[in-house]
Amino acid sequence: MERKVMMLMAGAMGAGGVAAAAAASHLESSRTIAALATIALAHAPVLLILAERLKRGRLIRLAAWVLAIGAAGFVLDMAIRTFLPDRMPGFAAPVFGAMMMLGWVGTGIFGVAEKH
Repeated sequence: MERKVMMLMAGAMGAGGVAAAAAASHLESSRTIAALATIALAHAPVLLILAERLKRGRLIRLAAWVLAIGAAGFVLDMAIRTFLPDRMPGFAAPVFGAMMMLGWVGTGIFGVAEKH
């Protein structure tokens, strides 16, 4: 179930990234939308790969979920700021950005520490 949830998140993030890239190509003020597309499209395939490694240990599982939640939250915050009059709390982007960075660091540590 956990693997399927992460794969569903990856699919949604990939689709959202493609939609944002398309929107960015048609809108004049598209800097934020293009950044949103880049982040979503960079993280979606990584989440698909990490979904297949969730059972390899606690470190990769934690890193994968921190990265997934951080990327999804960051992209959602950017989308809300761009397309809706509402905003997430001001600390949302830094928290989700830090989560992405921690997830990447954890993934790297796992890659070095994993026994083959």
